[in-house]
Amino acid sequence: ILICCSDGLSDAENAAGEVFDATRILAVVEQHQDRSAEAIRDALREAAHRFAGELHDDLTLLVLKFP
Repeated sequence: ILICCSDGLSDAENAAGEVFDATRILAVVEQHQDRSAEAIRDALREAAHRFAGELHDDLTLLVLKFP
């Protein structure tokens, strides 16, 4: 699985000032690794919104799965 994302994902910040860092991104990907690339993309987007609420930056995600 290859994930390419803009800093809109990794810089998403919650009310406590914590960012949605690589550890959190990897946890979401691992949790959904058996799903389609589209489902992983959607899970990342949803997790970032749950974590930070409204995102204040653009969000670009590319998820590729290899056999």
